[in-house]
Amino acid sequence: MSGFVARRGWLALAALALGLTAACQAVVDVDSLGNGKCGPGTKPCPGLGQCVPLDKPETGCADTSCAPCALPHAVATCTDGACAIDSCIGDYDDCDQNSPGCETDLAHDPGHCGDCLHACHVDNGFPGCSGRLCTVGGCDTGYTDCNGTVNACVSTCS
Repeated sequence: MSGFVARRGWLALAALALGLTAACQAVVDVDSLGNGKCGPGTKPCPGLGQCVPLDKPETGCADTSCAPCALPHAVATCTDGACAIDSCIGDYDDCDQNSPGCETDLAHDPGHCGDCLHACHVDNGFPGCSGRLCTVGGCDTGYTDCNGTVNACVSTCS
């Protein structure tokens, strides 16, 4: 039996030397690192079983967590180690600079219609915004929107 085990071990070593092993993947186990820490510019992500760069929004930049950056309606990037907006998606923009992400829908928000600094106004009614253009959202009682294009409600149509 011992001769069989020795031959089997020798065959395994020969296969390794010749590169005849099954598919293999190298994974960095954070716990097995000599000092238990990752190298410069990286952080440990135990859930991924590896060290990851500090400049990747997919793993939360330099935050201690490895959760991806989640910025509403935005493509994320890392700036000074923190999740930040790289660009806004679609008709959204970051108008308040305080909320994370791109919170304002410029195509439908009458307070920011087409641009963060453009608010719609309707005489004798309330504004709407459609396709980045100001519209009449509705008229006060006793007033009407006669033509649908002028941002005003009037008492009588001519």
